Amino acid sequence: MALIECKNASFGYGTLTVLRNVNLTVSAGDYICLAGPNGAGKSTLLRGLLKLKEPRSGSVEFGDGLTPSRIGYLPQNTEIRENFPALVSEVVLSGGLGREGSGWFYSKSDKSLTANCLEKLGISGLAKKRYGELSGGQRRRVLIARALRAAAMMLVMDEPTAGLDAQSCAEFDELVTVLNRGGMTVITVSHDVNCRAHRELRIENGEVKIVHTH
Repeated sequence: MALIECKNASFGYGTLTVLRNVNLTVSAGDYICLAGPNGAGKSTLLRGLLKLKEPRSGSVEFGDGLTPSRIGYLPQNTEIRENFPALVSEVVLSGGLGREGSGWFYSKSDKSLTANCLEKLGISGLAKKRYGELSGGQRRRVLIARALRAAAMMLVMDEPTAGLDAQSCAEFDELVTVLNRGGMTVITVSHDVNCRAHRELRIENGEVKIVHTH
């Protein structure tokens, strides 16, 4: 079975149906980019695929050992306040709290994995700085590292490069490509079509269409 199987699913809010009859399979090792204009339903679909939003009709099922605790998720709007007093290393460490086998205390392995995530995002030098002292672009990198720390099987990101400059975006695209080639399943939302993705899906007028596959 696929990691995620979405069958004839519709999603909406109140009396409004945002997405209709979505059929989508996410398999291990996929790299999927969701694109479309503002308000098209990209974030809604993402939440639906993660079972954070129930479908009005149809179904969304997890398989092949996928559980919520094995997914690293970066929402479009983070719940971490800018004046959050924790250190950058602590923010990224917290990404592993939901993982199987994690307890109340961080092990040497936890700290090593966190250091690795910081290094991959090029922010090792920020580890001892307070999150609230960082620039917008730096905070975004920290939150991406936190999602990466949580990801055991799948990394899901909503507008991950928002607030990053062109060079940082290019570096991030390269990082995600390397992670995917290493076996990480990736789903990302973007206004721009990401040509490195295996499948590029565009959401318009309540429908999800494949615009590119390679």
